[in-house]
Amino acid sequence: MTGKLLAAQLAYTSFTLHKNLEGITHTDSLTQPDPCGNCINWVVGHIVCHRNVMHRLAGIEPVWDAESADRYKRGSDPMTSLQEAADLSTMVQLYEESQAALTSKLADISEDELEKQAGDDTLAMQLAGLIFHESYHMGQIGVIRRVMGKEPGLV
Repeated sequence: MTGKLLAAQLAYTSFTLHKNLEGITHTDSLTQPDPCGNCINWVVGHIVCHRNVMHRLAGIEPVWDAESADRYKRGSDPMTSLQEAADLSTMVQLYEESQAALTSKLADISEDELEKQAGDDTLAMQLAGLIFHESYHMGQIGVIRRVMGKEPGLV
């Protein structure tokens, strides 16, 4: 697996995020889907939180401070108020910073580096798994926007 292939996958998820967030305000992003699930704000924060993991694996600085990102870890309570939620536009900006940093790193990464052990697998496989995780959540954002009564972001 090449770094260019991983970067291409990140380009697809970035495109999807931006299309799915068109017309979504910060206040909209806190709408809880009925009957269950997390709001768009939490899902976007969760994605940025996991971008920090990708950064650490790739040997680059995380984009979001750990304390803020902790609120968006798996299993955290549903986001219910403006006061506890990170600003949606700020999280999108962090995502874009992450996109630039990861894309740059992956454009120059060697096959040898991608094949190095990272936890229970290679760096390439760890990154591929995290990108799949991100893709899964991009789909959730699309569904949540429809539950909110918005037009589809992607058709």
